[in-house]
Amino acid sequence: FPVTISSPTGTTTSGMNIDGGGIVHMNANRATNGAMNLNYGTLNLNGTTQTWGAFSSQPCCVGTIRTLNMGSSVINTGGSWTIREGHNLVINPGSSTINMTGTNTSFLRRLPNTKFSTPRSLLPV
Repeated sequence: FPVTISSPTGTTTSGMNIDGGGIVHMNANRATNGAMNLNYGTLNLNGTTQTWGAFSSQPCCVGTIRTLNMGSSVINTGGSWTIREGHNLVINPGSSTINMTGTNTSFLRRLPNTKFSTPRSLLPV
């Protein structure tokens, strides 16, 4: 079943784990000092501004499907993006922006034979 997070803007100290195979709707700007972990399920950002300590996506089980719908959102991250095992991972970037603001951050993809189509650009902040 879908879960909607629409509480007022705030900052949490721990990260967020999406592991249950459902749909999570972010309907408010949020910040977390921890990582956003998308391991099984769908994350819809709905045009919000999200600030994460880092982003990670790796399947929790064989055959799990992960979807990140970014739309027109702005994602600020102080850490790296890590994607493991890209099969069954769909990223719908829309017109979103990713700002990587940390020192020595990187976009890590640990998956064989992966291709990214129509990249907009990667600009330093």
